[in-house]
Order: sequence, then C-alpha cells, then structure tokens
Amino acid sequence: MKSLKKVFKYTVFSLVILILSFSLFGCTEKDRENDDFDTITLDGTFSWTYAYYDEVENESYLDFVASLKDFLPLDTSKRNNLSELVGSVGSYIWLKTEFEIPENLKDINLGLVIPYLHFSDTLYLNGKYIWRYGSFPPNYQGAQYQSQYFFLPKDYLNRDGKNVILIKVFCLGNSSISENVIITEDETAETISNNRTFWTSKIYMFFEGGLFCSLLLFLMMFFFSKDKKKNLHYLDFAIVNFATMFFLTYFFAPEVPWFANYKIPYITFMKVSLCIPSFIIMYFVTSFVVSFLDYKESAVVKKLRLVLLLLPILIILFMKDYVNLTRICPYMMIFLALHFFIVFVYMAFAFIRDKKHMKCHIITICYSPFVLTFVADLIIRMGFNNNLLPFFSVFGWQLTIIGFIIILTRDFNKMSNQIDYLNENLKAEVIKKTEIISDANRKLEQELNNSNLDLKMAAKVQQKLLPKTIAYFKGWQIAVAYKPLNIVSGDLYDFYHDDSGAIKGLSLFDVSGHGLASGLITMLAKNIIFKSFESSFEKSESLSFTLEKINRTFCEEKGAVDNYLTGVLVKLSPISENDECKVSLVRASHPYPLLFDAFTGDVRKIGPENSDLQYGAIGLSDMPVSFIQSDFTMKRNDILLLYTDGLPDSINKNFEQFGLERVEKLLIENKSKTATEIRDVIISELEKFCGELGLFDDLSLIVLKRDDVSNYFDEL
Repeated sequence: MKSLKKVFKYTVFSLVILILSFSLFGCTEKDRENDDFDTITLDGTFSWTYAYYDEVENESYLDFVASLKDFLPLDTSKRNNLSELVGSVGSYIWLKTEFEIPENLKDINLGLVIPYLHFSDTLYLNGKYIWRYGSFPPNYQGAQYQSQYFFLPKDYLNRDGKNVILIKVFCLGNSSISENVIITEDETAETISNNRTFWTSKIYMFFEGGLFCSLLLFLMMFFFSKDKKKNLHYLDFAIVNFATMFFLTYFFAPEVPWFANYKIPYITFMKVSLCIPSFIIMYFVTSFVVSFLDYKESAVVKKLRLVLLLLPILIILFMKDYVNLTRICPYMMIFLALHFFIVFVYMAFAFIRDKKHMKCHIITICYSPFVLTFVADLIIRMGFNNNLLPFFSVFGWQLTIIGFIIILTRDFNKMSNQIDYLNENLKAEVIKKTEIISDANRKLEQELNNSNLDLKMAAKVQQKLLPKTIAYFKGWQIAVAYKPLNIVSGDLYDFYHDDSGAIKGLSLFDVSGHGLASGLITMLAKNIIFKSFESSFEKSESLSFTLEKINRTFCEEKGAVDNYLTGVLVKLSPISENDECKVSLVRASHPYPLLFDAFTGDVRKIGPENSDLQYGAIGLSDMPVSFIQSDFTMKRNDILLLYTDGLPDSINKNFEQFGLERVEKLLIENKSKTATEIRDVIISELEKFCGELGLFDDLSLIVLKRDDVSNYFDEL
C-alpha cells in the first residue's frame, strides 16, 4: 500500500511539473512576442501553384515562377493538408509570399521561422537559394518535427521594395504548413526556431538516455534473478524500453547520423522507428501485465497475441512506399486496439474475480499519465489541427515508465546478493572487459589500415586506367581537371583516337554515390563505354543508339548494384578543308555542356531544343530513357566545356552556388588562352569561391579547344 501511495504521489507530482513546464514555455513564447523587436507575420499571405520535379530552379526560372499570375490564395483550411490541392502520392507545389521590410529592420540580416512544414521543402528568396529541409526524390526524406529556420542575408533583400519568397514543397501524405510563420531579426529568429525545435524534437533525445538506463537495469534484474519465470515481467519491461527508444527516434531523426546522411531510405526508417516498434511495445506491454498479475496465458490467447504482433509487422514490411504505408495506418490501429482490449479483459478479471486490487490499482495509476496525455494529443491534433505543440503522450509515456520503474524496483532488495557479487567482482570484470575492448580496438585498427591500403591501391588502379589530363591531337587541345572528393572517385573520362593522332571522340561520366563502390563501377563502366563507342564508330551508328546500347549492357553487367551513371558522349568527325569539324553529342541526365563560339563571342548550352524529349540515366533498368543527339560544328578557337555537377553546384560560406554564369564569364574572358590555362583559371576561381568549405562532390571537367591543325606537326 505504501508503494501504491508513493506511485500515486509521484505521478501527480510529475504531471504538475509537466504542466508547469509547458506553461512556462508558453509564457516564454508569449513574452517574446512582446519584446522590443519587430516581427513580420506571414500568416494569411501565402498563395500556391503547381510545380514539377524536373524543373531546373535557376534564377531566371525562379523569376518566371514568381511572376506567374495563376498563383491561388492558400485557404487557411487547406494549409493543414496541402495534399488536398495537389494529391498525396508525391506531388510538388510552389508556395509564394511577399513582404516589405519595415524601416527599423532594413540593412540587417533577417531570419524566417516556419514552425512546421511537411514533407520536405526548398526555399528561395528573390530568386536566390537559401536552404532546404528534408530532401526530394529519388532519395526523399521528411523534415520531421524540427522548426525550420532560414537565414535571409541582407544582400539578398530588397530594402525598399517587395521581397518574394518561393517555397517548393514535396507533398507526400498529409503535407501541411503551420501558422505563426514570421520574419524578424536573424538572431531572434534563430533563437525562436531553436526553442521550438527543442520542445518538438530535441527534447526527446533526453528520454533516450533514461530509457537506455532503464533497459540495462531491468535486463540485469531479470538475468540475475533466481526465479526467471516469476520475474519475467522484468524482461518484458526491458523490451518495452528498448522498443520505445526506436519509437522516439522518429521525433528527433534529423539529429541521427544515419538519417541525416541518407544512410537509410525514408520508408525503411518509418517502418523501423515508428510503425513496427508500436506493435512490439503493445505486445510486450500486454505480456508485462500478464506476468505482473501472475496470470498463466492459455495457448489460444498466446497464439492470438502473436498473430496480432506478426501480421501487422508483415503487412508493414510489404508496403513499398510512404503513401500506402500511411494509408494503412488507420487499419493497423485495429490491431493496437485489440491489444488494449486484451489488457482491459485481464484487468477486469483481476479486479472482479481474482481480487488482485492492489496490482490493478498500480497498473491503472501508472498508465494514467499516458492515457490522459494521449487523449489531450487527440484533441489538440485532430480537434484543433495544431501542429505547434509537442506530443504530450510521449511525455506521458515517460511518466508511465518511471512509475513502473518505482514499482518494479521494490523487489530490488531481493537481488542484494547478486548486487554484492557484482560489486566485489566489478574491478576484475572491468579489467577483463577492457582487455577485450583493447584487443578488439587493435583488430579494428589493423582492419582500418588494411582498408585504407586497399582504397589507395584502388585509386592508383583507377587513375592508371584514365588518360593523361593534358593531350594534343590534330587540331585539338584537351585539358582535364580531375579532383576526387575521396580517395576513390566516382567520375570517369576517356578519349577515343587512332594511331595517326586523330581524335574520334571523348566522354565524361559521373557514377552515383561516393567511395570504393562507385570507384569500382567506374572501372566496369569505362570498359563498356569504350567497347560500345569503338564498335558504333566503325559501324557509323548514331550516338543516341550508342548510348542506349551502353545503357543496356551496363544494366546487364552490374546486376543488382544500385549505382547508375549520368554523362556525356561526344563524337568528332575529321576536320574538313575549310577548317570545320562536325561534332555529335548526346547526354544522359548530365549537366549541359557549354560551347564558346569564337566567331560570335557567345556561350551556349548544347542540347535538344525540347528538353522534355530527353530523359533517363544509365543503369536504371526499370526506367525509360530517351537520348537525343545534338549536332553542331566547331571552328578554330571554339571551346567545348564538359563538366560534372560538382562545378556549378559548389557553394561558399554564404550558401551561394558557383553557378554556370561564372563559368560562362570565365570562358569568354580567357578565350585566347590554351585549354590548359583555361582549365587552371576555372579551378583556381572555384577554389577561391569555396574557400575553407572545399568541394562537396567529385569534380571533373574537360576543356576541348579547336586548334590549328599544323600545330600538331610542329610539336612532333
């Protein structure tokens, strides 16, 4: 009875502390609104229109989007489910808002705070990229529950006119944008956003430590107990703690390395962190109640509960996409409800027939925080459509676990002999474990050294397979910049020529991913591309057909490997008597090559007039492809630049992209230089631009410049 009173007092005290904590948090936010800083409120100013995945968000395109007249006002009732506007199966939507800067906020950096935006989004200010939360397909990932803070540098802001914010949102499932979207002074905005993120996301990280300690405690209490069958509820409770740790990961996922670094697909993360642990928790909660009440379950009930556990897990595992997973969630709740019903039946029998009032009171009191906060969440989320507050039921569940910890540890004295034994032998155990760990560390260090040697060897082999970075052919200068992000690169290039010094073509390809796997794929791809080009050249086949043949062969050779290629393939005809060379070029989802025309002095992208007709990468066997060949001529002093996306997409400390405009300007300014000098200028300017940040991706570029045919013989 004393234990029951203790649990009751602790539960009431914890609930009071919980309510006071959120009251103080609410007061803090309210007080902030009355502080001496100006706030631009954007609620009610948003409008929307459709967007498409294959759009290229350069500055001119963003200006075009911002000027569209078909933006519709965003109805307040729709902001909680944007998918009603564009569909829930993975569509894109542009959100637009405009604002003017008040006098006392001019000439300073500002910050934008969006308390909650689901699923993932990218934000632009006046045509400039600012930041993104989550990621778009193919490796889509949700922004989760973190408050979104965007730094708006004063250099991007229009001091005296309108400022346009464009947000491209990937709508998947029940996508929504919350209220209380504000702009204010940068430091204040960051503080507000950090406070919100703490209460809606990061605070759950603190619970993980407590759950882990509880897990270890009750595992020890179970394994060191003499009567394991009688104390089976210790193991059940430990497993509940373990499954809850996985469940909570969903709420602070952006802080988890394997989520933030895209190490696991989002659909897999959803299954592992949120869906499957829910059923494991409920199964072992029921097992805990059965064991705690000293019931002996019948074989039929055991099998029924096992079916209620395994069947929904199997259904979840077979769900291949996020939308279908979310659609079946309401039906999966039936299985959870059945677990609740079984617990209720056992409690009713214990209370009415078996007279186990004390244990029933303990379970009721311990579960009351979770039940009350769960009801509060339903009212807040479904009744008031409020996404700004944290999930109170998570806090209630922590109080429930703490309550059971207090009750279960009342048997701790029974384990005194085992604890004494552990204390007496702790030093010896620590020494033993330290030796084991030291041996394991030595082995890991040796394996790491061997892995590094293997990587260096692979890099040497890879570089031996690539041509020299400076080459001269009849009528051509070629200079290559090849900068791997890691020891092994995912980029590859090649020149195709005959023994007479005449070049027939060249290629530049980029393998998805990084590291050893992509490096090995380059070796496989290089051989396939070389053989296919030589064979097609002899047969005078079109480059489009050649690239399709490369795609088929590569899909067959790589098997189930996920990597794919983007790239450019170029065929050069012999230089004619009037000093012209016919060039054919075909690309596969690769950045557009740039051509400098020495006669006009202009730079243009090489590609089909209708870009919609060209699509598909190499190596995606289940995806359709269409490779359109582009034909043009190159005269003396014309320059063709091929590059991977590491060139235009590199950013500096202000999150500005290097962009193609800088590359085009460098080509024009250095047109009279050799191919080697042009390459060096571009790389030098890129390194200055990136500064300490350095490159974030493999970088390769090829400068191909038309030269006087006679120069080749002079150098011989």
